[in-house]
Amino acid sequence: MWLSNDMRLFRILPIIVVIAVCFLVYGNTLRNGFVYDDIPQVVQNPWIRDFRYLPEIFSTNAWAFQGISSNYYRPLLHISFLLTYQLFGLAPWGFHLVNIVLHAGVSILVFLIASRLFSVTSPQASPVSRFLPFIAAMLFAVHPIHTEVVAWVGGVTDLVFTMFMLLSLYSYIISSEREGHRKGLMAFSVASFFLAALAKEPAVTLPLILAAYDYSYRREALRPVDYLKRYSPYLGAAAVYVMLRVNALGGFAPVRRHGELGLTDYLINVFPLFRQYLQKLFLPAHLNAYHVFSPLSSLLAPQGLLSLAVTLVFVVAVLLARKKNKPAFFALALVLVPLLPSLYIPGTGENTFAERYLYLPSFGFVLLMALLVEWVASYKPSWFVLLAGVLLIISGLFAVGTVQRNAVWRDDEHLWRDVVQHSPNSPVPHYNLACALNAQGRIDEAIGEYRAAIRIQPAAVAYKSLGAAYQAKGFLTEAAEQYAHAVRLQPGDADAHSLLAAAYAESGLMDKAIEHFRMAVQLQPDSAGAQYELGRAYWESGRPAEAVPHLQSAVRLNPAEPLFRSTLERALSMKAPIRKRDGAGSGVRER
Repeated sequence: MWLSNDMRLFRILPIIVVIAVCFLVYGNTLRNGFVYDDIPQVVQNPWIRDFRYLPEIFSTNAWAFQGISSNYYRPLLHISFLLTYQLFGLAPWGFHLVNIVLHAGVSILVFLIASRLFSVTSPQASPVSRFLPFIAAMLFAVHPIHTEVVAWVGGVTDLVFTMFMLLSLYSYIISSEREGHRKGLMAFSVASFFLAALAKEPAVTLPLILAAYDYSYRREALRPVDYLKRYSPYLGAAAVYVMLRVNALGGFAPVRRHGELGLTDYLINVFPLFRQYLQKLFLPAHLNAYHVFSPLSSLLAPQGLLSLAVTLVFVVAVLLARKKNKPAFFALALVLVPLLPSLYIPGTGENTFAERYLYLPSFGFVLLMALLVEWVASYKPSWFVLLAGVLLIISGLFAVGTVQRNAVWRDDEHLWRDVVQHSPNSPVPHYNLACALNAQGRIDEAIGEYRAAIRIQPAAVAYKSLGAAYQAKGFLTEAAEQYAHAVRLQPGDADAHSLLAAAYAESGLMDKAIEHFRMAVQLQPDSAGAQYELGRAYWESGRPAEAVPHLQSAVRLNPAEPLFRSTLERALSMKAPIRKRDGAGSGVRER
C-alpha cells in the first residue's frame, strides 16, 4: 500500500508542479496585447467571428481571408481562434490564457511520455528513473526557446499541433500495454495525428517518429511488412490530409520562396540552418522574432565548414546511439525528424529560420538531458544529486530568461524595437516598427524608421507608407515625392498611382492628379473607388462631361454608396463643382 501511494505521489505531484511552473513563467503574458500577425489573423479575421465560415476554413489556405496565397493549410489555427473568440471575444488576455493552458498540457504530455520511456510505472524502476521525467518536463516548461510560441497569440498553431502529435504518440505507446483497449487507443492515436496535420504541416513526420520509437523500444523484432501494417492507418490519414491540402492550395506547396537560389544553394544552406537550430536548443541566447536569412554560396566558407562539422557530429551521434543506446537514438530522432520540413527552404515562410520551429524538437533535447543524468547516475551514482541540482539551476535560469523574454512580446513597439536591435540591417523590422509608431501618432519617429527601411532596401510599400506619413503632417511635396518613388518601383501598383494622384490633387495640381487617377482606373477598371476619384478629379477641373462616365461606373460598381450617386447627380445637373477636397489619400471621403 505504501508503494502504491508513493507511486501515485510521484505521478501527481510532478504534474501539479509543472502546471504551476508554466503559469508562473508565462503569467506575465496575460498583460500582453496582439502583435505581429495577430492583427490580421485575429483582430481583422472575419473567419473567427462566425461558424458559417467553416467551409472556407477547411477548403482554402490559411491566409485566404485576406486574398493572399500561401503554403499554409491550417484549419485548426482558425478553429482555435474561433473557439477562443466565442469565450473571450477580442480580449487579448483570453487568447494568451489559452496559449498558457495549451503549453501546460504539452508539458504534462512530455512528463507522461517520458515516464513511459523511462519505465517509471514499473515496480523495478529506480528512484533515479522516477526523477528523470520531471527533469525533462521542467526543462521543457521553462525553456526560453518556447517564448515565441507561448507569448505570441499566433504561436497557437505550434501548441495545437504539438499537443495532438504527443497525444498520438502517447496513445500509440500505451496501446501496446493494454491489449483490451488496443484498437480504441490506436484509433485515438490516428485521429490525433490527423488533427495535428490540420494544425501544422510538420505533423506528417509522425510515422517516422513512430518507426524510431518501435526501433528503439519494441522488444520484438519487426519485419518491413509489419511496419507497413502498423503504420498503414497513419499513412491513410496522411493521404486524406494531402488531398485536402492540394485541393485547398492548388498544390502541395505552390508558393516558392527564395527563387533566386538554385538547387545547390538550397542544399548548401540546409547545414547552417540545422546548426543554428541546434545552437538555439543548447544555448537559447540572442532570441529574435525575425532572424535574417543570409544564404551561403559555398560550404567552404568558415560558417559553412562549421555547419558541416556540427552536422557530421550529429550524424555520428545518431549512428553510435543506434548501436549502443536506443533511447538516445529516439531522442535524437525527436530532434531531427520534426525539423525536416523546416529545412526545406523553398517551402518555408517569410522567416526561413524561426524559433517556433523548435517547439516539438525541444522534446528530444530535454529527453537527451534526462538521459545524460541517467547515464551519469549509472556510472557515478554520487554525482546524481549534483547533476540533478545543476539541471534544476539551469531550469531556474531558463525560467528567468523566459519571463524577461515574454515582455518583448508586450506590443508591436517593444517587439520590433527588439528585432531592430538584433537585426539592424534588415528592412522588415524597421518598417514594422515604423508602422507601430505611426499607429500611436508618433509620426516623426515613424518617418525615421521608414527612411531607415528604405535605405536598406527600397520598396514600394515603404515609400507609400512614408508618403502617407508626410501627407499626414501636411508636407504634400515630400509625400508626392515618395509616392512617385513607389510608382517608379511598381508601375503596375494602382494604389501607388491613386496615392500620388490624391497628393497632387490636394496640392492643386489637377492635371497631374488626373494622369495618375487614369492610370489607377486602367490598372483596376472594376474599382468603384478608382472610378469615383477620376470622375471627381474631372469635375473639380471643370470638365463634367468627362466626369460623368466614371461617376456612372462608380455607381454601377457600388450602388450602395450614396456619395457616388449624389456626386453623379450633381454632375448631371451641371451644378457648381463640389468644394475643394478636404483630405489626403484616395478612396471614398465624406463631405
